[in-house]
Amino acid sequence: MLSILIPIYNYDVVLLIKKLQQQITSINSNIEIICCDDCSSDKTIKNKNAFFLQSHQITLINNKENIGRTRSRQLLANKANYEWILFLDSDVLPATNNFLLDYVNLLNPRTDCIYGGICYQKKRPEVKQLLRWRFGNEREDIQLSKRNTSPYKSIASGNLLIKKNLFLSINKNLSNNWYGYDNFFSSQLKEIGSTIIHINNKVFHLGLEDNATFLRKKELAANTIYQLYLNNHFSNKHDNGLLNAFLKLNKYRLTSLYCFFYKYSKKFLKKNLTGNNPNLFFLDLYRLGYFCSLSSSKNA
Repeated sequence: MLSILIPIYNYDVVLLIKKLQQQITSINSNIEIICCDDCSSDKTIKNKNAFFLQSHQITLINNKENIGRTRSRQLLANKANYEWILFLDSDVLPATNNFLLDYVNLLNPRTDCIYGGICYQKKRPEVKQLLRWRFGNEREDIQLSKRNTSPYKSIASGNLLIKKNLFLSINKNLSNNWYGYDNFFSSQLKEIGSTIIHINNKVFHLGLEDNATFLRKKELAANTIYQLYLNNHFSNKHDNGLLNAFLKLNKYRLTSLYCFFYKYSKKFLKKNLTGNNPNLFFLDLYRLGYFCSLSSSKNA
C-alpha cells in the first residue's frame, strides 16, 4: 500500500517516527517506514536514531559516505515494497492526527502525485534563523487555492506522495550530487503530463538553518539550476522564477548591467539578509545577481 521514506542527516527523527507509528496503528492498510542515514557526522544523533529505529523494527539504510538527498531518495525508493511512496524530510512533523489517513484515502490509480503542503511555526525565532523562517512562512506555506493555480510550481519533496515507478523514472536521471533539484523535478512532472493533486495536509518544517547557511543553500540551488539550463534540461514548460527572470534580462541584453549592480550591492544585500529584518525582495535581487554572475563568469 504505502512506503514512508525518510532521508536523514544529523537530525533526531525519534519524535517523527513516534507520531507516524501512532497514526499507522489506526489505519487498516499495509504501511512501512524506511529511513536512510546519509553518513551523519553527529554520532550522538546518529546512534540515538539507529537504536530507536532498530528497536522498533524499522528498516534503516546506513550510507558509508555522504551521497546527498537525491541519491539517498533513490536508495529509499528502490528499497520500498509498495506502489506508493511518501517522502518526508527528517525535520518535519505532521500538522494533524489524520495526516497519514488523509493521504491513504486519496490513493487512486488515476493519480500520480499528491502534495500536502508545508507550514511553519508562527513564533518568531532568534535572529540567526530569521531569514529561513520568514522565507518559509511567506514563500513555502502556500494556501491550497494558490497552489492549485500553479500545481507543478508549488511542490516540495519534504512532504510528497508519489507513485514509486514514476519517481524512479525521473530521479534516475538526476545523477549529480547537486542541491536544489525540487523545482527541476516538478518541471519533469509537468513535461510528461503527470497528474498532481494538491490537498491541505501539511507538515511543520522545524529544522531552520541559520541565515548564512540558508543563503549559501540558495546559491547552491542557483548553481544547480544554471547547470541544468546550460545542458538544456529545462523545457519551455518550466515554472522556475529565477530562470525566467534571468532569461528576460538576457533577452534585453541587461545581464551585464545587472552583474554591475550585483557587484556593488552584494555586501549591502547580504548584510540585510543576515540581519534582524531580512527583506525577501532583497533575497530575490541577490539570487538573480548571483545567477547572472555565473553566466558572466562562463562568458568571461
